[in-house]
Amino acid sequence: MQWCRGGDTFKYSAKPGEQFGTQTFRCDTYLYCFLWSFETLHQKSMDTLAPRRGLALALHAAVWCLGAVEIVADELQSYSSWDDTNWTLANLSNVYGGSYSSPHVHLGGTNVASEEACRTLCAANATCNSYTWTPGAKPKDDCHYTHNCWWRDDSVWDLKDTHSCLGQSGYKGVPPVSPSPSPSSPGPGPAPAPIPPAPKDALNVLFVIFDDLRIMHGAWGFHGQAHTPNTDAFANRSLIFDNAYCQQAVCGPSRASLISGRRPDSTQMWNFVGGFRQTPGAETWNTWPEWFRKRGYFTAGVGKLFHPGDPKDFDPQSWTGNKYSGYFGQDSCPKKSPNSHGCPVTDPKHVYPDVETLTIAKSLLGQAKNGSVPFWIGVGFVKPHMPHVFPAKYLDVVPALENIQLAAHPLPPSGGGGVQLDWTGGKGSDGPVGQDTDFMNPTDNATAADWRRSYYAAAAFSDDLFGELLAELDRLQLSDNTIVIMTADHGWGLGTTESCFIVLLFFKWWWWW
Repeated sequence: MQWCRGGDTFKYSAKPGEQFGTQTFRCDTYLYCFLWSFETLHQKSMDTLAPRRGLALALHAAVWCLGAVEIVADELQSYSSWDDTNWTLANLSNVYGGSYSSPHVHLGGTNVASEEACRTLCAANATCNSYTWTPGAKPKDDCHYTHNCWWRDDSVWDLKDTHSCLGQSGYKGVPPVSPSPSPSSPGPGPAPAPIPPAPKDALNVLFVIFDDLRIMHGAWGFHGQAHTPNTDAFANRSLIFDNAYCQQAVCGPSRASLISGRRPDSTQMWNFVGGFRQTPGAETWNTWPEWFRKRGYFTAGVGKLFHPGDPKDFDPQSWTGNKYSGYFGQDSCPKKSPNSHGCPVTDPKHVYPDVETLTIAKSLLGQAKNGSVPFWIGVGFVKPHMPHVFPAKYLDVVPALENIQLAAHPLPPSGGGGVQLDWTGGKGSDGPVGQDTDFMNPTDNATAADWRRSYYAAAAFSDDLFGELLAELDRLQLSDNTIVIMTADHGWGLGTTESCFIVLLFFKWWWWW
């Protein structure tokens, strides 16, 4: 475990054969911005950096400078010319539909394991001008051409997002400009700008965000209440930021700000009204995954990354193929519960949204493993957000009701002034408070303890799912070349007046330990 506290610095020393020596980074985090001396990057041509470490610096910049700096993509624009081939690559299909029967289209190989292998087949054939590799079906779709390599002997470069087979294509050299249907419309239009290949040895990014998860973990010295063994084990292998703040302690604005890389005053998202893409000029903004997509990455997301509706349809332009992989809601009790905040579930047939999210996340990792391009995959778990719906067995791993510790500071300080939080919003939304009380009159201790215990159980459930996700990353042998970021959109009060703006933030890559 390595801690990164505001104002500290840490050093990374080059390994034998690497060219850029020891770099010193600042650890300040303000509005989710990991700041270091950007001039270090500006003073050095990326050509002088060992490719893997140089790319790591660029990825760190893209990963962390997402808040106080409006968007880091512009800072890194001049470092994106990493093409070491003469191929034009795209995460779309150049062979689809009726073109399979064209005399200019040929089946170059079956059981071709990767896009790179298909590219090699095309390179070895003098008549092959372009290829499309079909890795297999999208989840729940039907693709008849799994692991096939198709190539064309003409100059057609007419890209399309296929609905069944996730095609990846390449063209020898620079393709001609020709009419091409956009990914969302079959009609004619200008060809999309070619997507450059990702840098050689580019690292993958797995981004995991939890909903309303407060700091209560062993890594911060909290013991005996919350049960989060997988997060604590992850923290022991990670760089931990203890000065990380969300931009707005509300789901929608916080997520829009983090993933768009802009402050709420720029996104004009302060609540749940509208969406940041409706802000003038926002249609040209690059979100975090979109920035990676435009640099040759496979990008995919599932679960609650953005808040539903902000932006519309989870921002199709951020994702490879303009398709988000699904959001499954916040869940509800299978039977009416006497508690407004949720319930333990004993029905083995109950379908939990986060389990659905995990299933698709594993599928996306497997799909990315079989591809030849690096990935940015985002996974959003909805628990421990209310209602606290979880398998009943998780009550066994948290303290009994009589052992739940209540909030140390249930009341705001006296003379706090006019800026105060309304905890209830008319429905006890940031509880536990009584339905007919305000922040100056907290609910009774029994109700508060029940809320806290259910919250801890829901968090233990989501922690187990996080552990399964990391285990899948290990099983697929992706851990050593994948940056993993784990965070939450904001904290949660649970009856205390302490800040919900402080959030947990972990960063893991293999050279931290």
